Amino acid sequence: MLMPLKRFVYVVGIVIGLGIAGVVPQHATADDAIPTVTPLLPATSAPGVDDAPFEHDLGPSETAIDSTASVTDTLMVALEDYLTIDKASEPFDAIAVFGDTIPVRPAAAATAVYLPMVAGLRQALPGQGEPGPVEPTPPGADVTVVAWPTPSIRAARDSILSYEIRLYNDGRGRASSTTVTVPFDPNQLRLVGSDMDRAAGDWVSEVRPNAVVVTFGALGEQRSRLAYVYFRVNRLLADNTVLNVRPNYRWSDARGTSERSANWAPVVVGGGNENGAYLWMLVQPVTGLPGELRTFYSNRFVPGEVVTTWLNTRSGVMALDVTTTADGLGQVWMDYRPERLAPGSYQLVAYGNKSRRAAVATFVVR
Repeated sequence: MLMPLKRFVYVVGIVIGLGIAGVVPQHATADDAIPTVTPLLPATSAPGVDDAPFEHDLGPSETAIDSTASVTDTLMVALEDYLTIDKASEPFDAIAVFGDTIPVRPAAAATAVYLPMVAGLRQALPGQGEPGPVEPTPPGADVTVVAWPTPSIRAARDSILSYEIRLYNDGRGRASSTTVTVPFDPNQLRLVGSDMDRAAGDWVSEVRPNAVVVTFGALGEQRSRLAYVYFRVNRLLADNTVLNVRPNYRWSDARGTSERSANWAPVVVGGGNENGAYLWMLVQPVTGLPGELRTFYSNRFVPGEVVTTWLNTRSGVMALDVTTTADGLGQVWMDYRPERLAPGSYQLVAYGNKSRRAAVATFVVR
């Protein structure tokens, strides 16, 4: 099938431009639109609605899970940040956007009791032959998808918003393919491009008016891989508009097909870009007496993942036995009484064991 003329001219222009400039895409962090991506858009003025999204080859992106940041690394980085004075002159006011009220915790569901079948009690019925051999169940994959935006807190109007899509396979089987759907509001965001590991079989398999679908090739056990999708923020959006993005995904393995939701990864529109290393988390009350119950809440974890905690103190890290599991929306509620803490400022750090992301909330004992 012949390529449409407009698409052909666009692709040729990109290829020639890359050959002349020798540009290799890099990933900036937070301060503005990704600088090496913007020049690769058509060299006219602002991109128009008919501009086709670019597709770049990220190169090899697969790594062994045990080579990614460990819990200890996360623990020490969070402590170092806690001990460093925050130099931000105008920090983002999350309370003004998301409020300071922790939602009511849902009532615990009734516990179901399952009685396992006792081996050896089943007997053959008259006229029925002995049961044949049972085929062993093949090992399955256990895929987690995590979305992380850059900038992660606040994005400027008409800037580039990047979403890292990272896959983890914590299972003992191979995922033959994984399909990730990233929905977005076309009145807020416009897809402008993607970056992925083409040699691994990763590609944009579908672009819809309100979603982009990325299909990843085979992912082995205990392996991780990533891709990036880029959006341009609508220049007419008001301050504190929330850009809602929560991918959903499915994977196939030797056991069949499974579906799950990723984490919620919202970004707020503002006059400038602001980035942060941690998930948002709320604590109530922020200031209180020793022994006063604190409740910590976040809705940014991966649904169903186990969340463990520790404290950052001025004398170092302090272990906690507060552990919970995120619900179907990625929400967690955690209770803690700082009965033995001296007056001062502390941080509770909550770590998602599947997402490998940490949330941080500061509280004060008076």
